[in-house]
Amino acid sequence: MSELQNLTALIRANTPLIVIETQDEARIVDLFRQALMHVWRALYRWTITEGLRRIDLDREDAAVGPPDASALLQMIQQADQRGIYLMLDVHPYLGYASHQRLLRDIVQRRHCQPHVLVMIGAKVELPAELEALATRFNPRLPDANALLKMLREEAADYAREHGGRRVEVDSEVVQQILRNLQGLSLPDARRIARQLIFADGALSQDDLPQLARLKFELLNRSGHLHYEYDSARFGDVAGANRLKRWISQRRGVFVSGAGPAGLDPPKGMLLLGVQGCGKSMLAKATAAGFGVPLLRLDFGTLYDKYHGETEKNLRAALASAEQLAPCVLWIDEIEKGLASGGEDGGVSRRVLGYLLTWMAERTAQVFIVATANQVHELPAELLRKGRFDEIFFVDLPAPDTRVELLRLHLSRRRLDPDGFALPALAAAQPFDLVILSCKAYDLDSSIEAIAPAVGTGTTVLPILNGLQHYAALDARFGRERVLGGLCFISATKGGDGAIAHLGKAASITFGERDGDPDSARVRAFAAACAQAGVDHLASARIAQEQWIKYTFLCALAASTCLMRAPVGRIVATRDGRALINGLYNETLMAADAEGQPIPAAARDKALAALLQVGSDLKASMLRDLEAGQQVEAEQIVGDMLDRVRATGRNAPWLMAAYAHLQAYQIARLEG
Repeated sequence: MSELQNLTALIRANTPLIVIETQDEARIVDLFRQALMHVWRALYRWTITEGLRRIDLDREDAAVGPPDASALLQMIQQADQRGIYLMLDVHPYLGYASHQRLLRDIVQRRHCQPHVLVMIGAKVELPAELEALATRFNPRLPDANALLKMLREEAADYAREHGGRRVEVDSEVVQQILRNLQGLSLPDARRIARQLIFADGALSQDDLPQLARLKFELLNRSGHLHYEYDSARFGDVAGANRLKRWISQRRGVFVSGAGPAGLDPPKGMLLLGVQGCGKSMLAKATAAGFGVPLLRLDFGTLYDKYHGETEKNLRAALASAEQLAPCVLWIDEIEKGLASGGEDGGVSRRVLGYLLTWMAERTAQVFIVATANQVHELPAELLRKGRFDEIFFVDLPAPDTRVELLRLHLSRRRLDPDGFALPALAAAQPFDLVILSCKAYDLDSSIEAIAPAVGTGTTVLPILNGLQHYAALDARFGRERVLGGLCFISATKGGDGAIAHLGKAASITFGERDGDPDSARVRAFAAACAQAGVDHLASARIAQEQWIKYTFLCALAASTCLMRAPVGRIVATRDGRALINGLYNETLMAADAEGQPIPAAARDKALAALLQVGSDLKASMLRDLEAGQQVEAEQIVGDMLDRVRATGRNAPWLMAAYAHLQAYQIARLEG
């Protein structure tokens, strides 16, 4: 049955309460007017601003009823003639018990005519007792013909506003635009199309990425999907030739949505392998290979402490992905979201069950790329034949792939690969030196990622904030293999996970943790830095260098995050200088207790920066916090607080700052 036939049938049946969720109120009102051609009723429209008006067919009378919701329901109950009452955005007024009772009396036909009440709104939520009496009518979304008509209308509007200039169109691109606009209401599709057309007077291949972004911003109301703006091409990926061929063979079928008779479009693949071998890059390249947007599902944001909310979040995220089709849905480290030790009340099992059902029954063009590092943690149900079209193992790169990797990275840095002995470099395994730089909260996964490259003669040089990481690195690789290191750089993590450098000045300091001033490996690395033009310092006092930086960084992060302001604004307040001095003095207590007192000159330099009037200096932790990102609270402020408390002394400033950061992290997890 057509949409109009369905609606007419509801009216003929005298359905007492119809609920319609839509952004396109005008189209729904017009649909009811069309229904009157088949079944006659008096038709009324009510809004809080205009009151009640009769709008049969083409007429629109003056207001005949009150704008007040209570008076409206009383008037409907007392009306002698059967009518259809379109009530726009009336649901917010149903919080009153008297309104609910009146509405139930009308719906249950107590002392009144068999009216048809219609609630229309963008999102209509009813009390449970009214929901049980309601029939929900889902308007059909515009098809390709309706969308094409809309595009022509917008193109004609552009021509009128630009002296008759016609919109330049690519017929193949228009078909792709129509496919991407399907799933949207007509007003939403019109807004996007108008923005694309009026931007440059053309509909071209360049508009497709912008269309995908606009559609994502419109539909991702759940917030559990992330649009991956940072794309990659298969040309950026070394090796994985079988996977590349597999994607290339299926591209045409996926993009068109229809293959040869009896051949289903590809549904997805699972990428297994050790960390750091390119699974994320392959997910990005897959989306680029198909020419569709890449959406990342973060399982960490789905889980909620309230019963049923996690499953609801998953349903909302997958529904958004279907509306954004065609697309690639990247589920990163899927084992972390589905593994369960039985202590979560069965949430993981329910999430797995819904995900498997959706994977089997979905009809939208959503290609899944799931990645996993720990295959033994994956539920057996997920690995059953048929869940994914194919399962690929992404292994450590073979020698020829390492040559290709080196060539790619050298070219990106505008260095001539032919100037290096690439086969010899690729064969040099394990490595002499591995430099580990990551956010401190990612240390565990980063250790596993570099482990295959660490041999008996390999040195590890960590460049992380704080000092907490040394215990984990010593336990994994042995203290004798781990140098001390730090760097001075200003950077933050963007919304897409990429590291953004905020300044040009950067240097690296390193040395033996036991203070050996003539270490062969330190001298060798210093020579390599000098040859490459890297600003560096080989220090025989690396422990003290680290504490000088750690005390400054902790005071800066604690003060600017606690006050949500740069240094200059803090010191401009009455007690701002006292706050910063208090925090810095507490960090000095920890340094003294560790046998690394900060020299007077270093203290003076740190305080000069921390107390500078008008300074816009703020910690990168504050930038991460302002962007809603995860922060290194435990590893920087929390660890410093623990070190002070271990001496038996109190650190109230650090305690306040750490409590503030913990509250932020809790709020972030709760969404």
